[in-house]
Amino acid sequence: MCFFVIKEIAGNVPAVSVDTSHLHVPDHISLADPTYYKPDKIQMLLGSDVFWNVFSVEQISLGKNRPILQKTKLGWIVSGPISSGVVSTSCHLAQFNTSNPDVQFSLAKFWEVENQGSEPVHSRDEQICEDHFVKSTTRDEDGRFIVYLPLKEPVTKLGESFEIAKKRFYSLERKLQNKPEFKKLYCDFMEEYESLGHMKRVNSSNANEIFYYMPHHGVLKQDSITTKLRSVFDASAPTSSGISLNNIQYVGPQLQDSLFSILLRFRTHKFVICADIAKMYRQILLAPQQHKLQRILWRKNVDDPLGVYEMQTVTYGTTAASYLAIRCLFAIANDNASKFPKIAHIIKTDFYVDDLLTGSDNLEEAANICRDIRNVLKQGGFELRKFYSNDESVLRHIDTRESDLDTINFSEQENTKTSGISWRPKLDKLRYIGRN
Repeated sequence: MCFFVIKEIAGNVPAVSVDTSHLHVPDHISLADPTYYKPDKIQMLLGSDVFWNVFSVEQISLGKNRPILQKTKLGWIVSGPISSGVVSTSCHLAQFNTSNPDVQFSLAKFWEVENQGSEPVHSRDEQICEDHFVKSTTRDEDGRFIVYLPLKEPVTKLGESFEIAKKRFYSLERKLQNKPEFKKLYCDFMEEYESLGHMKRVNSSNANEIFYYMPHHGVLKQDSITTKLRSVFDASAPTSSGISLNNIQYVGPQLQDSLFSILLRFRTHKFVICADIAKMYRQILLAPQQHKLQRILWRKNVDDPLGVYEMQTVTYGTTAASYLAIRCLFAIANDNASKFPKIAHIIKTDFYVDDLLTGSDNLEEAANICRDIRNVLKQGGFELRKFYSNDESVLRHIDTRESDLDTINFSEQENTKTSGISWRPKLDKLRYIGRN
């Protein structure tokens, strides 16, 4: 057995003398510590691997709301409540080696957990990013947000990027030629991108301007009920200077709660609601002055001239995209906090990026949430779609012509579909923690 010798384990236990005259400990009982009622130092602290081995089976109660006597191999011990008329408080401090980064990280996470209810404290870079958003963001006549990428370095840091983007596009094009089905999906995706005005072809370039060309590739999601393929834009591709567009952007503060916290709240509701925002990033316009930083190369057929396009919206693959999109949601919540306080709170606490996971214990309130949150988000051009609930009455305000609906049995059994819509795998995980 291994022992550690330290100067002190804790203060005196008990903190003050205890009157035990009313306990009536039987005379035949041999106590491990006959003077247990007197303040004294702890001489030995036993770990759980030893603690349970010294216990015996006998136990004697000294009465209601009084201690019990527990037999051990060391003798009988006294444990339990006793009224002494004195309340004592102890505070123990531990000295940490703050030069150890692991200790610093653990301590920081501890205080984050302990202070969940307080306002977050931003770092210097995060505050700069917040101030930049507040000062530069505007809305167009339709209510859509117009944002600027929060740059921490001047664009002059960027070198030439056209050649690497062209080389990677040719590699993609060869892949598309060898996979006709993949090519069709890719072309459909890019055609939709252009038809919606999310990217625009440009015909000329000013040699004195700085441009950034993003390589791109496709990612297949066979289980998606909407977009089977999406193009991923690589804003981390280095230019000739070794610096990429992502290198000169602020990341921005984390605004949303952790997924763990959101799921814990989600499972407490009697009536649950799941939905997501359609093309969330692409509903946010990028300021025209920065379109030149989001260029791509594209053509449908190898015989066509190589086209140059500029992305007109916040683009998935850029460092600040997630922050900008979520910050726009928070701006909508703030604008509606007085008129729709419940909806504003849900937007801030029950979204994980573009996925809504919320609910209520009241059926009528749950149905109203579906209606009101859709209307509030529409103010910023965000369309909430693909609604799921464990009760079809919750979805009664949703027009089936505007959004897919499904009723899900959140249990460990196979869920019951009422609309024939395929169940999304990322929400499938929620069946095991959802409440019926």
